[in-house]
Amino acid sequence: MLGAHIPVYDATSMLSQHDGGRANVEALCGLDATASFDCVHGMGEIQEAVNDYGISKVGTTTTVLGQGCTFQLQAGMLPDQQITWEELAKHSTTQDCWVILGSQGIVWDITAYLPKHTGGSASVGMHCGGDATSPFDKKHKAGYITTMAQKGGIPQGTISGPQPALDSGTVHLTPLQMSEVAKHSIAADCWVAVHGYVLDVTGYFSGT
Repeated sequence: MLGAHIPVYDATSMLSQHDGGRANVEALCGLDATASFDCVHGMGEIQEAVNDYGISKVGTTTTVLGQGCTFQLQAGMLPDQQITWEELAKHSTTQDCWVILGSQGIVWDITAYLPKHTGGSASVGMHCGGDATSPFDKKHKAGYITTMAQKGGIPQGTISGPQPALDSGTVHLTPLQMSEVAKHSIAADCWVAVHGYVLDVTGYFSGT
């Protein structure tokens, strides 16, 4: 069932016929899909779906988490808590994943959401423990946060202060030669060099 603009629709008949693929609709079953629908379609297309796919109204709901491809935290959803970058970095695996989303610096625990992400957990998991705002914005619109919030995403608080730079003096890094980096060339022991920094990404493959 999809809750969109107050009416609730049974969209079962549309799953196998949807132009964008079954997964895009199936991911919204049982949720308020208003904002996600608005990110892609106009209001008139609801009637088109009724005519073309045979979806039907089954009732109404007063719960609308977002309209016009937007998302607003409901009262009481966001804890009054400041989270440091050091604390955020502790939650950097797919088994314990916190990320920042949005210009307001809201920190989300998305651990429970990862297995339900339509694009797979790996594409999101690489951002655990950091700011995922930019990669999210490149692929999604704000309204899609409503789906994440309904599928296990939990706000934890707001990030405290600007992100410390790697070369700010608060992080001590060892100078390395590429010959040393080359020794770590398998999934079980994987280092990569990116913009002059050497990163150990082994945990990304194992999720640990």
